[in-house]
Amino acid sequence: MKRKLPKVIYVVNRPRPGMNKGDWMVRMHGKILSHHKHKTVAIKHARAEAKKRNYSVLIQKADGTFQKGFHPVPS
Repeated sequence: MKRKLPKVIYVVNRPRPGMNKGDWMVRMHGKILSHHKHKTVAIKHARAEAKKRNYSVLIQKADGTFQKGFHPVPS
């Protein structure tokens, strides 16, 4: 039986080798969808992807906790 994957897109602040500290990533199912220098741009990209897929968005704060995100309105 296949495990059902969560319908969540994450906006996270996790620097990786070669990235500047403070870069933001948009991730889904362990895959990086995009990198952004600014949190607001990353959130906009994540919301657009979430609307297309009917997913939710969780946004990570700089301290590692999560703030309220975006939940698409059913059509």
